[in-house]
Amino acid sequence: MEQNFYDCIDCGTENCPCYLAATGDCLVCSRLAGKDYCDCNWKGVCIYNEFIQSGKKINNVREEFTAKVEENKRYGQDTVVLVLDVGRGFALKCAKPGSYVFLKRAEDEDFYNIPISVMKSDITGGKIHLAVKEMSAKSKRITEVQPHFEHIDAGTTDSAGKANENIAGSNKRENIGGEDSLCVRGVYRNGILGIKSLIGPRGKVDTDRKMMIVTKGVGFAPAAHMLEWIDGRARADIYTDTDKIEEELIAEYLPQRLNGKRENIDLRREFEFKGTERISALYKAGGYDTLVVFASDYYIEQIGKILKIDARSNNFRLCCGEGVCGACAFTDDFGRTFKMCKCSGIMPTESF
Repeated sequence: MEQNFYDCIDCGTENCPCYLAATGDCLVCSRLAGKDYCDCNWKGVCIYNEFIQSGKKINNVREEFTAKVEENKRYGQDTVVLVLDVGRGFALKCAKPGSYVFLKRAEDEDFYNIPISVMKSDITGGKIHLAVKEMSAKSKRITEVQPHFEHIDAGTTDSAGKANENIAGSNKRENIGGEDSLCVRGVYRNGILGIKSLIGPRGKVDTDRKMMIVTKGVGFAPAAHMLEWIDGRARADIYTDTDKIEEELIAEYLPQRLNGKRENIDLRREFEFKGTERISALYKAGGYDTLVVFASDYYIEQIGKILKIDARSNNFRLCCGEGVCGACAFTDDFGRTFKMCKCSGIMPTESF
């Protein structure tokens, strides 16, 4: 009897059993995948029992809701940070590293949904911060949405007779069209492949770890979120390539409680002109035992050739987030197919 080799990021959470249990395609439970025996290695509450006892009901379906855009701040030419008011409960769910949500405008069709990593979760304020790189139609549609506020002319007074502050020249732009909300669906958890090896299933940080984190562009967003969670409890040095991201954004969102250092690195120059010696030398000199890479597939593949990557950004083509559509499917050398929006225990060096 062959033991089940899948590891689902949603297993045992409030979203389990999911759609795959209902269709007979569960990644963990063999009984819910068409077999007549159990060969799973899941150590939590039995998924099969949960599904049958609930009347074969899908648990806590992720539904779209409307969230106000509280802030839209542009960094450079094509990077925008959106701050959304999602409520404290949802912000709490987004606090865990690897969290991401799907966004679209209310009037757009579902195929406009775009997955965006959470960069910061403000639980007290009930807000999440998302860094969006304008690439094409979908990303540009959501960055066009501006917060709605009442324009106040300089020199006017309110009902109490107090002078209003002149807001001219502020970061906010008046929302002429009136649209100030986005449709949000989530929260989804597999934005960082290998995240369970870093923080464990209960989110506990191993204080003995020494992490080397390499980021390029908006790959800084999940890194900042992970460092916020670590909160200085483990040593973590971050090497940032600022080629496609503004220094101002990094300065604003790099957590202050950083138990480590931050250095700039030019990945393109390192790999195209100097080879891989410096990356390997930095890793050895720092005495690191954990390597995390948030970059494009090319750099993940190149770094993976010389060093073992413990966690990486999930660059697969995330489409539905539920394991249903198969857009993010990855087939390994043994012919096994993994749905990368769900499977967290595999660490491919490419995203294909």
